[in-house]
Amino acid sequence: MTMHAEEINYHTIFDNADDAMILWEHQPGTNKFTVMDVNYMACNRYGYSREAFIGLDGSSLNTMESMIQAKQGVYNLNLSKRGIFELTHITKDGKLIPVESNAHQFRMNNRVVVLSICRDISERKRRERENMETLVQTLVSNRLTDLLTKIEQASLAGQYKFGEFMFSPNLKNIVYKGKSIALTPMESSIFRYLLSKSGRVVSLNELASQFQRTYDQKFVNNIRIHIYNLRKKIELNPQNPAIIRTKEGKGYIFSP
Repeated sequence: MTMHAEEINYHTIFDNADDAMILWEHQPGTNKFTVMDVNYMACNRYGYSREAFIGLDGSSLNTMESMIQAKQGVYNLNLSKRGIFELTHITKDGKLIPVESNAHQFRMNNRVVVLSICRDISERKRRERENMETLVQTLVSNRLTDLLTKIEQASLAGQYKFGEFMFSPNLKNIVYKGKSIALTPMESSIFRYLLSKSGRVVSLNELASQFQRTYDQKFVNNIRIHIYNLRKKIELNPQNPAIIRTKEGKGYIFSP
């Protein structure tokens, strides 16, 4: 195969790759990288023409945090000639793109060069965030369940007291200042949730979402009615509540 044919074959593979490919010249002993060549995918992703791309340095395509993270990787790259980096690249218009860069260092025409194959991992990062959020929600839910279980277990033994409230099994009724107060199932559920968030403001929408997944204004209004009825049962002055207080424009706070 002639040199010209080899060059054509190289560019055919280079420009038809599904991932962005960047050929860098690396100054040995430094963290300085300069773009020598790129493929079409890199131009499309980052918004530069090939001519404008060539000559850019690493700091033009990476955030400051990304450059700092890459330093140790560059040291390893110099030793093993290969490396995988997770970086945050910057497009011409300032968009941030998380990438996994698979780098291979070699010599070409007496220069140290690095070929980076950069895969956009935005979708993978999104899934990781969603999985983490789900995990956190599960942990919070489990802690809430554990708390309520302990409340019910203690209540069964007649030992659980919170402020001036004494709780009976499953919070179906409460004893407040020696008076037994029956609760409806919804009042019990609302009371239970407010108790678990004691001292923190709970918005009306947050409270409603514990019982109904889709937003329903009628259901939200019903929550207000249940809270009003709860106040009539446990507050000395329901018009000026001291236990289930209203934070104007924010929600409710339970403070027995």
